[in-house]
Amino acid sequence: MSDEVFQIHNETEFNDQVLSTKDSVVIGFFAPNCDSCATVNSRTQQVIEDMNGKIHMVKVNIAELSDLSKKYGVTSTPLLAVARNGEVKKKKLSGMTEMDEIQKFIEDSIGKEDE
Repeated sequence: MSDEVFQIHNETEFNDQVLSTKDSVVIGFFAPNCDSCATVNSRTQQVIEDMNGKIHMVKVNIAELSDLSKKYGVTSTPLLAVARNGEVKKKKLSGMTEMDEIQKFIEDSIGKEDE
């Protein structure tokens, strides 16, 4: 796992890594034993690495943090969301997604203040 990716284990870590920072953060909600989640996580990590520190990623296991997942409207996985300036954006990307779609989603999300 690269320096840009952090596994969230509890809500305190989520608050510290996502809500208490001005940085842009990709949130990857995943389920254990989900093959498409592993594929999307891998693709997202590659996009993040290619962005050279502009953004980092946190991964949230919905089985371990179901309350947090419900709070952010996660009904299926894989699901990507972006937080900016401590606020999770409403727009999300779900399902098996190609790398170019992930990159566009991230770039669009970090480039807009009012989404």
